[in-house]
Amino acid sequence: DPCVGSRATTSQKDAVISVRTSHASVWNFAVRKKDQTISVGALANKTYGDAPFTVSASATSGLPVSLGVGASDQCTISGSTVTITGAGSCSVTASQVGDTTYASAPNVVRTFAIAKASTVNRLSSSTNPSFVNQAITFRATVSGPPGTSAATGTVTFSEGGTQLGQSALDNNGVAALAVTFTAPGHHAVTAVYGADRNFSSSTSAVLTQLVKANKIAFHSNRDGNAEVYVMDASGANQTRLTVNAAADSQPALSPDGTRIAFVSTRSGSPQIWVMNAVPNAPAKRLTFDGASDSVPTWSPDGKMIAYAGTATGQWQLWAINSAGGTPVRLLKDASQDVEPAWSPDGTRIAFVSNRGGKPQLWTIGYPTAGIPKRITTEALNARMSWSPDGSKIAFASSVSGSSQIWLVDSTGATPATQLTHDSLTADAVPTWSPDGTEIAFNGATTGRTEIFKINVNGSGGLRLTSGPPNNGGPSWCCLTAP
Repeated sequence: DPCVGSRATTSQKDAVISVRTSHASVWNFAVRKKDQTISVGALANKTYGDAPFTVSASATSGLPVSLGVGASDQCTISGSTVTITGAGSCSVTASQVGDTTYASAPNVVRTFAIAKASTVNRLSSSTNPSFVNQAITFRATVSGPPGTSAATGTVTFSEGGTQLGQSALDNNGVAALAVTFTAPGHHAVTAVYGADRNFSSSTSAVLTQLVKANKIAFHSNRDGNAEVYVMDASGANQTRLTVNAAADSQPALSPDGTRIAFVSTRSGSPQIWVMNAVPNAPAKRLTFDGASDSVPTWSPDGKMIAYAGTATGQWQLWAINSAGGTPVRLLKDASQDVEPAWSPDGTRIAFVSNRGGKPQLWTIGYPTAGIPKRITTEALNARMSWSPDGSKIAFASSVSGSSQIWLVDSTGATPATQLTHDSLTADAVPTWSPDGTEIAFNGATTGRTEIFKINVNGSGGLRLTSGPPNNGGPSWCCLTAP
Protein backbone atom coordinates (compact mmCIF):
# COMPACT_ATOMS: atom_id res chain seq x y z
CA ASP A 1 0.00 0.00 0.00
CA PRO A 2 1.19 3.54 -0.70
CA CYS A 3 0.69 4.71 2.87
CA VAL A 4 0.69 3.46 6.47
CA GLY A 5 -1.11 4.70 9.54
CA SER A 6 -2.83 7.72 8.08
CA ARG A 7 -6.21 8.58 6.70
CA ALA A 8 -7.22 11.02 3.92
CA THR A 9 -10.12 11.46 1.57
CA THR A 10 -10.43 13.30 -1.81
CA SER A 11 -12.96 13.80 -4.45
CA GLN A 12 -10.55 12.43 -7.09
CA LYS A 13 -9.90 8.72 -6.51
CA ASP A 14 -6.92 7.18 -8.22
CA ALA A 15 -6.86 3.97 -6.14
CA VAL A 16 -8.67 2.44 -3.21
CA ILE A 17 -6.62 0.78 -0.51
CA SER A 18 -7.42 -0.97 2.75
CA VAL A 19 -5.66 -0.55 6.04
CA ARG A 20 -6.20 -3.20 8.75
CA THR A 21 -5.57 -2.31 12.41
CA SER A 22 -4.88 -4.64 15.37
CA HIS A 23 -8.56 -4.53 16.23
CA ALA A 24 -9.42 -5.81 12.81
CA SER A 25 -10.93 -2.47 11.70
CA VAL A 26 -10.64 -1.52 8.00
CA TRP A 27 -10.28 2.07 6.82
CA ASN A 28 -10.82 2.87 3.17
CA PHE A 29 -9.42 6.15 1.77
CA ALA A 30 -8.47 7.62 -1.61
CA VAL A 31 -4.92 8.34 -2.88
CA ARG A 32 -4.85 11.63 -4.90
CA LYS A 33 -2.26 12.50 -7.68
CA LYS A 34 -0.53 15.82 -7.49
CA ASP A 35 -1.99 18.72 -9.49
CA GLN A 36 0.06 20.59 -12.10
CA THR A 37 -0.44 23.65 -14.27
CA ILE A 38 0.95 24.78 -17.61
CA SER A 39 2.30 28.20 -18.40
CA VAL A 40 2.79 29.48 -21.96
CA GLY A 41 4.80 32.55 -22.88
CA ALA A 42 2.90 35.48 -24.30
CA LEU A 43 2.39 35.30 -28.08
CA ALA A 44 2.38 38.63 -29.86
CA ASN A 45 0.53 39.20 -33.12
CA LYS A 46 2.59 38.33 -36.17
CA THR A 47 2.87 39.15 -39.85
CA TYR A 48 2.95 36.59 -42.60
CA GLY A 49 6.57 36.30 -43.60
CA ASP A 50 7.94 36.61 -40.08
CA ALA A 51 10.65 34.10 -39.31
CA PRO A 52 9.78 30.90 -37.41
CA PHE A 53 9.76 31.39 -33.65
CA THR A 54 9.84 29.27 -30.51
CA VAL A 55 6.92 28.98 -28.09
CA SER A 56 7.99 28.67 -24.47
CA ALA A 57 5.77 26.38 -22.41
CA SER A 58 6.37 24.52 -19.16
CA ALA A 59 4.50 22.55 -16.52
CA THR A 60 4.92 23.00 -12.80
CA SER A 61 5.61 19.29 -12.61
CA GLY A 62 8.66 19.66 -14.81
CA LEU A 63 7.19 17.11 -17.18
CA PRO A 64 7.45 17.86 -20.93
CA VAL A 65 4.61 19.87 -22.49
CA SER A 66 3.17 19.01 -25.89
CA LEU A 67 2.28 21.80 -28.34
CA GLY A 68 -0.11 21.64 -31.27
CA VAL A 69 -2.06 23.80 -33.69
CA GLY A 70 -5.37 23.34 -35.42
CA ALA A 71 -5.58 21.96 -38.93
CA SER A 72 -7.21 25.15 -40.19
CA ASP A 73 -4.74 27.52 -38.53
CA GLN A 74 -2.33 29.58 -40.65
CA CYS A 75 0.70 27.95 -39.04
CA THR A 76 2.47 24.66 -38.47
CA ILE A 77 4.42 23.48 -35.45
CA SER A 78 7.33 21.14 -34.96
CA GLY A 79 8.27 20.61 -31.36
CA SER A 80 8.13 24.14 -29.98
CA THR A 81 8.92 25.91 -33.31
CA VAL A 82 6.00 27.61 -35.05
CA THR A 83 6.14 28.48 -38.75
CA ILE A 84 3.60 30.95 -40.13
CA THR A 85 1.98 29.80 -43.38
CA GLY A 86 -0.45 32.60 -44.12
CA ALA A 87 -2.48 35.52 -42.89
CA GLY A 88 -5.34 34.87 -40.44
CA SER A 89 -4.89 33.39 -36.98
CA CYS A 90 -3.03 30.64 -35.16
CA SER A 91 -4.04 28.88 -31.92
CA VAL A 92 -1.28 27.06 -30.07
CA THR A 93 -2.57 24.43 -27.61
CA ALA A 94 -0.29 23.34 -24.75
CA SER A 95 -1.07 20.03 -22.97
CA GLN A 96 0.44 17.62 -20.40
CA VAL A 97 -1.13 14.18 -19.80
CA GLY A 98 0.52 13.56 -16.40
CA ASP A 99 2.08 10.39 -15.03
CA THR A 100 1.76 8.19 -11.96
CA THR A 101 2.48 11.15 -9.73
CA TYR A 102 0.92 14.08 -11.53
CA ALA A 103 -2.55 14.46 -12.90
CA SER A 104 -3.14 15.74 -16.45
CA ALA A 105 -2.97 19.51 -16.64
CA PRO A 106 -5.79 21.59 -18.08
CA ASN A 107 -4.92 22.59 -21.69
CA VAL A 108 -3.77 26.16 -22.29
CA VAL A 109 -4.62 27.83 -25.61
CA ARG A 110 -2.86 30.95 -26.90
CA THR A 111 -4.27 32.55 -30.05
CA PHE A 112 -2.55 35.29 -32.03
CA ALA A 113 -3.46 37.18 -35.20
CA ILE A 114 -1.37 37.01 -38.37
CA ALA A 115 -1.60 40.14 -40.51
CA LYS A 116 -1.04 40.27 -44.28
CA ALA A 117 2.52 40.80 -45.31
CA SER A 118 3.53 44.11 -46.81
CA THR A 119 4.59 44.20 -50.46
CA VAL A 120 7.00 46.20 -52.57
CA ASN A 121 5.75 47.15 -56.04
CA ARG A 122 8.38 48.04 -58.64
CA LEU A 123 7.29 49.35 -62.05
CA SER A 124 9.51 49.28 -65.13
CA SER A 125 9.20 49.98 -68.85
CA SER A 126 10.62 47.88 -71.66
CA THR A 127 11.54 51.01 -73.65
CA ASN A 128 11.86 54.53 -72.29
CA PRO A 129 11.84 56.89 -74.14
CA SER A 130 9.53 55.40 -76.75
CA PHE A 131 7.78 56.76 -79.82
CA VAL A 132 4.18 57.48 -80.67
CA ASN A 133 2.39 54.28 -81.79
CA GLN A 134 5.27 52.11 -80.56
CA ALA A 135 4.23 49.11 -78.48
CA ILE A 136 5.97 48.99 -75.10
CA THR A 137 5.52 46.74 -72.08
CA PHE A 138 5.10 47.86 -68.48
CA ARG A 139 6.08 45.32 -65.80
CA ALA A 140 5.11 45.45 -62.14
CA THR A 141 7.11 43.17 -59.86
CA VAL A 142 5.36 42.58 -56.53
CA SER A 143 7.39 40.98 -53.75
CA GLY A 144 6.80 40.27 -50.09
CA PRO A 145 9.29 39.80 -47.24
CA PRO A 146 12.12 37.30 -47.74
CA GLY A 147 10.99 33.72 -47.35
CA THR A 148 7.38 34.27 -48.36
CA SER A 149 5.71 32.64 -51.33
CA ALA A 150 4.91 34.64 -54.47
CA ALA A 151 2.02 37.05 -54.26
CA THR A 152 -1.07 36.38 -56.34
CA GLY A 153 -3.77 38.65 -57.66
CA THR A 154 -4.10 41.50 -60.14
CA VAL A 155 -2.21 44.69 -60.91
CA THR A 156 -3.94 47.74 -62.37
CA PHE A 157 -1.87 50.07 -64.55
CA SER A 158 -3.03 53.69 -64.82
CA GLU A 159 -2.00 57.04 -66.21
CA GLY A 160 -3.36 59.63 -63.81
CA GLY A 161 -7.01 58.74 -63.37
CA THR A 162 -7.21 56.76 -66.61
CA GLN A 163 -6.85 52.99 -66.40
CA LEU A 164 -4.52 51.55 -69.03
CA GLY A 165 -5.33 47.93 -68.22
CA GLN A 166 -5.04 45.07 -65.74
CA SER A 167 -2.87 41.98 -65.58
CA ALA A 168 -2.56 39.02 -63.23
CA LEU A 169 0.67 38.23 -61.41
CA ASP A 170 2.53 35.20 -62.70
CA ASN A 171 4.32 32.62 -60.56
CA ASN A 172 7.23 35.01 -60.13
CA GLY A 173 5.07 37.88 -58.92
CA VAL A 174 5.28 39.81 -62.19
CA ALA A 175 2.38 41.43 -64.06
CA ALA A 176 2.95 42.70 -67.61
CA LEU A 177 0.86 45.00 -69.78
CA ALA A 178 1.49 46.00 -73.39
CA VAL A 179 0.63 49.66 -74.09
CA THR A 180 0.77 51.88 -77.17
CA PHE A 181 0.65 55.65 -76.66
CA THR A 182 -0.83 57.73 -79.48
CA ALA A 183 0.17 61.14 -78.12
CA PRO A 184 3.68 62.45 -77.43
CA GLY A 185 4.70 63.83 -74.07
CA HIS A 186 5.41 62.76 -70.50
CA HIS A 187 3.01 60.04 -69.34
CA ALA A 188 2.92 59.47 -65.56
CA VAL A 189 2.16 55.77 -65.02
CA THR A 190 1.56 53.86 -61.78
CA ALA A 191 0.84 50.22 -60.95
CA VAL A 192 -1.49 49.26 -58.09
CA TYR A 193 -1.44 45.75 -56.68
CA GLY A 194 -4.83 44.78 -55.27
CA ALA A 195 -3.74 42.35 -52.48
CA ASP A 196 -4.63 38.70 -51.86
CA ARG A 197 -5.36 36.64 -48.73
CA ASN A 198 -1.72 36.81 -47.57
CA PHE A 199 -0.31 40.03 -49.05
CA SER A 200 -1.39 43.64 -48.65
CA SER A 201 -1.92 46.04 -51.54
CA SER A 202 0.81 48.39 -52.73
CA THR A 203 1.31 51.18 -55.25
CA SER A 204 4.45 51.66 -57.29
CA ALA A 205 6.35 54.90 -57.58
CA VAL A 206 5.34 57.02 -60.56
CA LEU A 207 7.15 56.06 -63.75
CA THR A 208 7.39 58.87 -66.29
CA GLN A 209 7.19 57.40 -69.77
CA LEU A 210 8.54 59.83 -72.35
CA VAL A 211 6.79 59.32 -75.66
CA LYS A 212 8.47 61.04 -78.59
CA ALA A 213 6.80 62.09 -81.78
CA ASN A 214 8.58 60.57 -84.78
CA LYS A 215 7.61 63.59 -86.86
CA ILE A 216 9.30 66.06 -89.15
CA ALA A 217 8.34 69.71 -88.88
CA PHE A 218 8.99 71.95 -91.86
CA HIS A 219 7.84 75.15 -93.50
CA SER A 220 6.07 75.44 -96.81
CA ASN A 221 4.54 78.20 -98.92
CA ARG A 222 2.09 75.85 -100.61
CA ASP A 223 -0.81 77.89 -99.21
CA GLY A 224 0.45 81.25 -100.43
CA ASN A 225 2.90 82.20 -97.70
CA ALA A 226 5.32 80.39 -95.40
CA GLU A 227 3.55 78.31 -92.76
CA VAL A 228 4.64 75.56 -90.37
CA TYR A 229 3.69 71.95 -91.11
CA VAL A 230 4.42 68.50 -89.70
CA MET A 231 4.50 65.13 -91.40
CA ASP A 232 5.27 61.52 -90.63
CA ALA A 233 8.83 60.34 -91.17
CA SER A 234 7.60 58.65 -94.34
CA GLY A 235 6.28 61.94 -95.72
CA ALA A 236 2.65 60.95 -95.09
CA ASN A 237 0.02 62.97 -93.20
CA GLN A 238 1.38 66.43 -93.96
CA THR A 239 -0.55 68.75 -91.65
CA ARG A 240 -0.58 72.53 -91.47
CA LEU A 241 -0.09 73.93 -87.95
CA THR A 242 0.04 77.73 -88.39
CA VAL A 243 -2.49 79.86 -90.19
CA ASN A 244 -1.22 83.41 -90.39
CA ALA A 245 -0.83 86.14 -92.98
CA ALA A 246 2.78 86.61 -91.87
CA ALA A 247 5.68 84.30 -92.71
CA ASP A 248 6.20 81.41 -90.25
CA SER A 249 9.37 79.39 -90.85
CA GLN A 250 12.39 77.58 -89.38
CA PRO A 251 10.40 75.30 -87.03
CA ALA A 252 12.13 73.38 -84.24
CA LEU A 253 10.26 70.65 -82.38
CA SER A 254 10.78 70.53 -78.61
CA PRO A 255 12.59 67.50 -77.12
CA ASP A 256 9.30 65.83 -76.20
CA GLY A 257 7.58 66.76 -79.46
CA THR A 258 4.77 68.71 -77.81
CA ARG A 259 5.85 72.24 -78.78
CA ILE A 260 7.35 74.07 -81.73
CA ALA A 261 9.63 77.10 -81.71
CA PHE A 262 9.68 79.00 -84.98
CA VAL A 263 10.49 82.31 -86.60
CA SER A 264 7.59 84.58 -87.53
CA THR A 265 7.16 88.07 -88.95
CA ARG A 266 3.69 88.44 -87.46
CA SER A 267 5.03 91.15 -85.11
CA GLY A 268 6.79 92.95 -87.99
CA SER A 269 10.40 91.71 -87.83
CA PRO A 270 11.49 88.07 -87.61
CA GLN A 271 11.16 87.03 -83.97
CA ILE A 272 11.07 83.75 -82.02
CA TRP A 273 7.65 82.33 -81.19
CA VAL A 274 6.47 79.13 -79.46
CA MET A 275 3.25 77.14 -79.79
CA ASN A 276 1.91 73.67 -79.01
CA ALA A 277 2.49 71.24 -81.88
CA VAL A 278 -1.18 71.03 -82.87
CA PRO A 279 -3.06 72.82 -85.65
CA ASN A 280 -4.14 76.43 -84.96
CA ALA A 281 -2.71 76.50 -81.43
CA PRO A 282 -2.16 79.99 -79.96
CA ALA A 283 1.44 81.17 -80.37
CA LYS A 284 3.46 83.00 -77.73
CA ARG A 285 6.08 85.56 -78.69
CA LEU A 286 9.43 85.04 -76.92
CA THR A 287 11.72 87.75 -78.31
CA PHE A 288 10.96 91.47 -78.48
CA ASP A 289 14.19 93.00 -79.74
CA GLY A 290 12.67 94.42 -82.93
CA ALA A 291 15.71 93.21 -84.89
CA SER A 292 16.05 89.86 -86.66
CA ASP A 293 16.13 86.51 -84.88
CA SER A 294 16.60 83.10 -86.50
CA VAL A 295 17.22 79.36 -86.14
CA PRO A 296 15.79 78.49 -82.69
CA THR A 297 17.16 75.34 -81.05
CA TRP A 298 15.94 73.66 -77.86
CA SER A 299 17.97 72.61 -74.85
CA PRO A 300 17.55 68.87 -74.13
CA ASP A 301 15.42 69.55 -71.04
CA GLY A 302 13.09 71.80 -73.02
CA LYS A 303 13.63 74.73 -70.67
CA MET A 304 15.77 76.99 -72.89
CA ILE A 305 15.90 78.04 -76.52
CA ALA A 306 19.08 79.28 -78.16
CA TYR A 307 18.91 81.40 -81.32
CA ALA A 308 20.87 83.89 -83.41
CA GLY A 309 19.83 87.53 -83.25
CA THR A 310 20.92 91.01 -84.35
CA ALA A 311 19.85 92.92 -81.26
CA THR A 312 23.42 94.30 -80.96
CA GLY A 313 23.65 95.21 -84.62
CA GLN A 314 25.39 92.00 -85.69
CA TRP A 315 24.53 88.31 -85.50
CA GLN A 316 25.18 86.90 -82.04
CA LEU A 317 24.11 83.85 -80.06
CA TRP A 318 21.41 84.24 -77.41
CA ALA A 319 19.43 81.99 -75.06
CA ILE A 320 16.01 82.56 -73.53
CA ASN A 321 13.73 80.56 -71.24
CA SER A 322 11.16 78.69 -73.35
CA ALA A 323 8.43 80.03 -71.06
CA GLY A 324 9.59 83.61 -71.67
CA GLY A 325 11.99 85.99 -69.98
CA THR A 326 15.06 88.09 -70.67
CA PRO A 327 17.47 86.82 -73.35
CA VAL A 328 21.08 86.18 -72.34
CA ARG A 329 23.92 86.79 -74.79
CA LEU A 330 26.17 83.73 -74.92
CA LEU A 331 29.30 85.21 -76.52
CA LYS A 332 30.47 88.81 -76.31
CA ASP A 333 32.95 89.48 -79.08
CA ALA A 334 33.01 91.05 -82.52
CA SER A 335 32.53 87.83 -84.50
CA GLN A 336 29.42 86.99 -86.48
CA ASP A 337 27.82 83.90 -84.91
CA VAL A 338 24.73 82.22 -86.38
CA GLU A 339 22.74 78.98 -86.70
CA PRO A 340 23.11 77.44 -83.20
CA ALA A 341 22.42 73.74 -82.50
CA TRP A 342 22.23 72.35 -78.95
CA SER A 343 24.05 69.09 -78.19
CA PRO A 344 21.93 66.13 -77.00
CA ASP A 345 23.57 66.16 -73.55
CA GLY A 346 22.96 69.89 -73.12
CA THR A 347 26.59 70.76 -72.40
CA ARG A 348 27.54 72.32 -75.75
CA ILE A 349 26.12 74.49 -78.49
CA ALA A 350 27.44 74.24 -82.04
CA PHE A 351 27.22 77.25 -84.32
CA VAL A 352 28.59 78.82 -87.51
CA SER A 353 31.09 81.65 -87.10
CA ASN A 354 33.47 83.67 -89.25
CA ARG A 355 35.89 84.12 -86.33
CA GLY A 356 38.45 82.01 -88.16
CA GLY A 357 38.21 84.12 -91.32
CA LYS A 358 35.65 81.93 -93.09
CA PRO A 359 32.37 80.31 -92.03
CA GLN A 360 33.24 77.27 -89.92
CA LEU A 361 31.61 75.11 -87.29
CA TRP A 362 32.48 75.91 -83.70
CA THR A 363 31.23 74.78 -80.29
CA ILE A 364 30.96 76.46 -76.90
CA GLY A 365 30.09 75.10 -73.49
CA TYR A 366 26.82 75.66 -71.70
CA PRO A 367 25.91 77.26 -69.33
CA THR A 368 29.48 78.62 -69.25
CA ALA A 369 30.55 79.34 -72.81
CA GLY A 370 34.28 79.18 -72.27
CA ILE A 371 36.64 79.42 -75.22
CA PRO A 372 35.00 78.50 -78.57
CA LYS A 373 36.40 75.34 -80.17
CA ARG A 374 36.72 75.04 -83.93
CA ILE A 375 35.33 71.77 -85.36
CA THR A 376 35.80 72.08 -89.15
CA THR A 377 38.47 73.38 -91.51
CA GLU A 378 36.48 73.29 -94.75
CA ALA A 379 35.18 76.61 -96.05
CA LEU A 380 31.59 77.70 -96.44
CA ASN A 381 29.96 75.61 -93.73
CA ALA A 382 26.38 76.19 -92.63
CA ARG A 383 23.37 74.91 -90.66
CA MET A 384 24.12 71.77 -88.63
CA SER A 385 22.49 69.04 -86.53
CA TRP A 386 23.87 66.75 -83.81
CA SER A 387 23.46 62.98 -84.00
CA PRO A 388 21.29 61.53 -81.21
CA ASP A 389 24.34 60.15 -79.40
CA GLY A 390 26.24 63.44 -79.76
CA SER A 391 29.18 61.83 -81.55
CA LYS A 392 28.70 63.49 -84.93
CA ILE A 393 27.46 66.70 -86.49
CA ALA A 394 25.81 66.86 -89.89
CA PHE A 395 26.22 70.16 -91.73
CA ALA A 396 26.01 71.73 -95.17
CA SER A 397 29.11 72.80 -97.06
CA SER A 398 29.85 73.90 -100.62
CA VAL A 399 33.53 73.02 -100.42
CA SER A 400 32.99 70.35 -103.09
CA GLY A 401 31.46 72.87 -105.51
CA SER A 402 27.77 72.84 -104.54
CA SER A 403 26.10 72.70 -101.17
CA GLN A 404 26.05 69.10 -99.93
CA ILE A 405 25.58 67.31 -96.59
CA TRP A 406 28.73 66.39 -94.67
CA LEU A 407 29.44 64.57 -91.42
CA VAL A 408 32.14 65.41 -88.89
CA ASP A 409 33.20 64.08 -85.49
CA SER A 410 31.71 66.44 -82.90
CA THR A 411 35.11 66.81 -81.26
CA GLY A 412 36.75 67.84 -84.51
CA ALA A 413 39.27 65.02 -84.11
CA THR A 414 38.85 63.70 -87.65
CA PRO A 415 38.23 65.38 -91.03
CA ALA A 416 34.68 65.75 -92.32
CA THR A 417 33.30 63.28 -94.87
CA GLN A 418 30.79 64.05 -97.61
CA LEU A 419 27.42 62.27 -97.34
CA THR A 420 25.41 63.50 -100.33
CA HIS A 421 26.71 63.84 -103.88
CA ASP A 422 23.72 65.33 -105.69
CA SER A 423 24.49 66.87 -109.05
CA LEU A 424 20.97 68.22 -109.52
CA THR A 425 20.26 69.73 -106.10
CA ALA A 426 21.95 71.90 -103.52
CA ASP A 427 21.53 70.15 -100.16
CA ALA A 428 21.28 71.96 -96.82
CA VAL A 429 19.62 72.05 -93.37
CA PRO A 430 20.27 68.46 -92.24
CA THR A 431 18.35 66.94 -89.33
CA TRP A 432 18.91 63.48 -87.80
CA SER A 433 16.29 60.79 -87.32
CA PRO A 434 15.63 59.88 -83.66
CA ASP A 435 17.36 56.50 -84.07
CA GLY A 436 20.40 58.04 -85.76
CA THR A 437 20.11 56.00 -88.96
CA GLU A 438 18.79 58.66 -91.36
CA ILE A 439 19.14 62.35 -92.13
CA ALA A 440 16.47 64.57 -93.68
CA PHE A 441 17.53 67.74 -95.53
CA ASN A 442 16.60 70.40 -98.05
CA GLY A 443 17.26 69.69 -101.70
CA ALA A 444 17.06 72.82 -103.82
CA THR A 445 16.81 73.03 -107.62
CA THR A 446 16.09 76.08 -109.73
CA GLY A 447 12.96 77.68 -108.35
CA ARG A 448 12.06 74.81 -106.05
CA THR A 449 13.05 73.30 -102.68
CA GLU A 450 11.90 69.90 -101.41
CA ILE A 451 12.68 67.70 -98.40
CA PHE A 452 14.57 64.44 -98.83
CA LYS A 453 16.08 61.86 -96.50
CA ILE A 454 19.03 59.51 -96.82
CA ASN A 455 20.66 56.78 -94.74
CA VAL A 456 23.72 57.94 -92.81
CA ASN A 457 25.85 55.41 -94.68
CA GLY A 458 24.96 57.21 -97.91
CA SER A 459 22.58 54.56 -99.22
CA GLY A 460 18.93 54.91 -100.04
CA GLY A 461 17.32 58.27 -100.54
CA LEU A 462 13.68 59.29 -100.55
CA ARG A 463 11.82 62.44 -101.47
CA LEU A 464 9.32 63.33 -98.72
CA THR A 465 7.55 66.39 -100.14
CA SER A 466 6.29 67.41 -103.53
CA GLY A 467 5.59 71.19 -103.89
CA PRO A 468 4.42 73.42 -105.18
CA PRO A 469 6.62 75.30 -104.88
CA ASN A 470 8.89 75.23 -101.75
CA ASN A 471 9.17 72.99 -98.70
CA GLY A 472 12.15 73.26 -96.39
CA GLY A 473 13.69 73.73 -92.95
CA PRO A 474 13.07 70.18 -91.65
CA SER A 475 13.26 69.46 -87.90
CA TRP A 476 13.05 65.74 -87.08
CA CYS A 477 11.69 64.99 -83.64
CA CYS A 478 12.94 63.92 -81.24
CA LEU A 479 16.65 63.57 -80.63
CA THR A 480 16.80 64.12 -76.88
CA ALA A 481 14.74 63.38 -73.82
CA PRO A 482 13.99 65.83 -71.00
